[in-house]
Amino acid sequence: MKEAIIDYLKAMKLNASRTYVEKRLLSHPDYPSILSVSDVMEQMGLKVQVGKIGKEYLPDIPMPFLVHTQANNSFLLVDNEQTLINLRENLQAKEGVILKADKAEKISDPANEIAYKADKLNTWTKNTALAGLVFLLGLSFFPAISFVNSVFLITALSGLVLGYVLIAKDLGESTPEADCSFSGLNWFLQI
Repeated sequence: MKEAIIDYLKAMKLNASRTYVEKRLLSHPDYPSILSVSDVMEQMGLKVQVGKIGKEYLPDIPMPFLVHTQANNSFLLVDNEQTLINLRENLQAKEGVILKADKAEKISDPANEIAYKADKLNTWTKNTALAGLVFLLGLSFFPAISFVNSVFLITALSGLVLGYVLIAKDLGESTPEADCSFSGLNWFLQI
């Protein structure tokens, strides 16, 4: 359900933070429901319309839009003709509740903007760390690498991993690996 909402916001070409949207949806008292999705989108500054419609009228609605399905109590993103054709064939009589947000230039929630920038920085950091790791591992395949250089390589890789954990923790990413690393780091710093 969360993925469909995030995909919908991206299909509308809006800069929505994945972590922010998930956090807002999961913290809503009526999650998972159409009301929770509608409330979160309205809190983000979007005007949302929700209504039941027959499947014969679906082609009249401008894409993209979301259709609530009973199958998994989830949403289906309709953003192309093929999805619309499949939906019209498989839509049950009790289904057909759609959610459509009006076209907006951007999301007006400042907390989303901060979370979006943090998500971009986190993605950039992960990609940079991965590229550095691949580069350093690639160096180890050269025959001219000596024992001393191998020690330096291991030290550099350790620094790369520790740097990533520190930046992830600073950005507020709470993962068991980061928490575990930090408890070990705190123990190490106390010595």
